[in-house]
Amino acid sequence: MHRLIAILFLVLVAAAPASAGQLTPADLERVANFAQRMQAVYEEGMALSFDLDGAEDYIESFHAGEMEQAEFTTALDPFLDSMDASVADFRARYPRAPSPPSIGSEIHERSLSGLAAMVVGLGDQLDRQLAVLYRLREAALAGDDDAYDTASADSMALAGEMIMAENVSLEGSLVAIAPGHPQQGLIKAIIGGNEAMAVALRVVEASLRGADFDAGEFALGVETSLRDAGRGIVEGEKAARQMLKNLEGKFAATETDRYSARFIGEFVKAYERAFVIERDILEAERDLLDYLRAVNAGTDDPENALEAIAEFQAELEEQSSRRLEEQNIRLEMAAEFARTVQTMQN
Repeated sequence: MHRLIAILFLVLVAAAPASAGQLTPADLERVANFAQRMQAVYEEGMALSFDLDGAEDYIESFHAGEMEQAEFTTALDPFLDSMDASVADFRARYPRAPSPPSIGSEIHERSLSGLAAMVVGLGDQLDRQLAVLYRLREAALAGDDDAYDTASADSMALAGEMIMAENVSLEGSLVAIAPGHPQQGLIKAIIGGNEAMAVALRVVEASLRGADFDAGEFALGVETSLRDAGRGIVEGEKAARQMLKNLEGKFAATETDRYSARFIGEFVKAYERAFVIERDILEAERDLLDYLRAVNAGTDDPENALEAIAEFQAELEEQSSRRLEEQNIRLEMAAEFARTVQTMQN
């Protein structure tokens, strides 16, 4: 059972021109460029995390008796040496969070600083993830099931910490987004979904530690989080529709006005796609809620938690890939918008 790490994809506030009315095109371009830089660092760090996650699955295969020790160590040990070097290199290249661009807006700069700190903080988390892998390796080789389960549980706890760290950054970013912008709803949806995923990780962690868990309490936590996520989706969809309505009956006096109107139309379509994905994620999370309710009602076995969460994870990984793809599209659209408007105004 590996970690639910694939859901940790940033929703970069700067990806959307959510404050285009407050920032100049030049400032907006600097914000978008900084966000793209942070996105690249984030994806680099997460690629390393995914590799480590795959190694955890490999160790689990050996622990389950699916391969011989010689095959296991011959493949795993060079990989771990390579990952040691890669994680050290990542930390050396990103020792501290870079300063955001100076754009004359303390709120926006503070939001970008929080984002950068969280992204660069991946270095510490990668170190911890790697340390857990070494513990899993040693426990698997020694045949120490108790130590193995404890290390696996610690892996789940670490993934939960990463999710909540993202939520702290996202919550802090909300103040930098213009009221009525669909990005507000999108971020609220992701925060709510993340909280539900953190509950899933706590269920797995409790199972691995051999601890009883209150399925009813966990179900209530998931239900509340999913309600918040659903409200965020509705809020964002409404805001996207309002962006289009705001264009109705307005005269585009200049080429810049006409370009901006076309851009908003395409940008709203991008948000509509984003909310379709969030609804799909919400449905997957409701399946988790159904399982917890069934356990609480005595119609399902808490011993099935690992299998239930694994199915939940597989669906989330697919949807998260779609989320990241659309996020990058919006980020590039914002950067192109800023560059084009600057050119038109010069």
